[in-house]
Amino acid sequence: MDESIKNIRKNVLLYAKRNLIAIVRVGGIVENKFIEFTSTGIKEAINQPHKHYILKCLAILDIEFKIRNAEYVCFVEDTTGRCLGFHYLKTQIANEDSYIVIKHNFNESVVFYTIVDALKT
Repeated sequence: MDESIKNIRKNVLLYAKRNLIAIVRVGGIVENKFIEFTSTGIKEAINQPHKHYILKCLAILDIEFKIRNAEYVCFVEDTTGRCLGFHYLKTQIANEDSYIVIKHNFNESVVFYTIVDALKT
């Protein structure tokens, strides 16, 4: 992996640990529940492939704004029988549609999960 990409990944994760995880909760976007940030979700977002990978990673630095200004698209239930599903919120990365994925554990929490460049239905 290119050294500059490693540095971006490292800096985004460091930013998230200091500014998002266990600190920030974005309220009212998904079924009037708070969206929480976890290290698992941030790492998933950093590792997720994307057409504009570096810009997607940098979008995490502004994820609160992106979530608040995203367009709600749909909810997809988990197909493995677990009691959870995924909310998709449309945003823009490099002037193209991307989707913020919010994992909704029905019995527990609503957490930021990742950012993808295509809907999974």
